[in-house]
This record gives sequence, structure tokens and C-alpha cells, in this order.
Amino acid sequence: MDYKFAVFDLDGTLVESMKYWRGLPFAFLNEKYGLKDFPEEAIEHVIFSNVNCNGDFKYLSEKYGYPEITVTLQEVFDMMYKFYSTVIDIKPYVREFLEKLKSEGVRCAIATATPIRESSAVLERLGLADYFEFVLTTQDVGKGKEYPDIFDISLERLGATKENTVVFEDALYSIKTLKANGYRVCGIEDYCESEKEKVKELSDVYIESYKELL
Repeated sequence: MDYKFAVFDLDGTLVESMKYWRGLPFAFLNEKYGLKDFPEEAIEHVIFSNVNCNGDFKYLSEKYGYPEITVTLQEVFDMMYKFYSTVIDIKPYVREFLEKLKSEGVRCAIATATPIRESSAVLERLGLADYFEFVLTTQDVGKGKEYPDIFDISLERLGATKENTVVFEDALYSIKTLKANGYRVCGIEDYCESEKEKVKELSDVYIESYKELL
């Protein structure tokens, strides 16, 4: 695809963070009670559910007898901030691909559901921040990626159009929004997305690794 602008999702698209989001209940159980070595079936259930810690705690309590914890949204983000600040890594060949775009004069931005504190922490730590003109979050916009607003505003700020822009995304729900609103999409493989075939079907281009674009 030929394009002058690129808008990137963050989690699961640029960084390997989804496993930490999906594993939050186990992180809390480990931190608060020192529990570990969870049954594989429990891990699979929680990993492929929506990010809903309190609902997952209830399931784990009823099914396996683990303590049922109630956590606030702030506690969730504080736990994730630790991960973004210390251990979450870049996806393979992202840096090389961003260097390629930079050399070709493609202007880039990030549109993410992750709050700016967490987003900034991982981008700065991994040395990625300078590749992007701005980071726009769903908190800034006031709507999630079920709506096109975050992408529309990103294009407006870049001075771009749908015709000369590609959006890089891994999540099916977000790709559905993009395609319903006339965007060109490069689908990115991420193991936490359980409906990969639908992602492939909807995306204009689908890659398993950024190496394919070098």
C-alpha cells in the first residue's frame, strides 16, 4: 500500500502488552497473596475474556477457591503502569519498520485506549516516542474505538486523509470500526486476539510480523 501517514494502535500492535492486561487477575493474586502456578484452564479462561478483573476474580473464586478480590480502576492502571515502566517489550521488527517509515518521510501518530501515563512510560522506556508526532487516547476523545472519533481526530491533527493513511491495528472490534468508516487497515497478528481469521478477512493487509514490511 502507498501511504504518507500511519496511525498505530499501541497494545498488541507496537508492544507486547496484551498478555499483561489479560493476566491482571493473576498478577493481583500473586501480589496480594503470593499465589502462583495457576491451572492452565483458568489461565486460558481469563486470558481470552474481556479485561474485567473483578469478574475474573469471581470466576476464579467460584471455580478454584481463590480469594475474591475487588479492585478499583486506579489499582488496575497502577499495576499496569508497573509493567509498562519495567517489563513490557517491543514487538519484533517494530523499530526497524519505524526507521523505514521515517526514512521515507511517512508521518506517524498513535491512537490508543491506553491512558497517556502508561503509554508515555513504555514509549519513552523503549525509545519509541520520537517516531510519533503525538499520542491520542480514547480518554482524550471521550469515546472508545467502537467509534471512529479517535481515528478521525488523528487524521485531522496530521492533516491526512483516509486515502493517504494506513491504520495499524490488532483488535477485531477496532478494525470493524475502521472498515465501516472507510479506513485502510494493516492487521497485526497478536496471540491475544482470538478471532484472527476475521481480522485477516477485514484487513486490507495482514501481517504476522513487521519483517514482512521491511
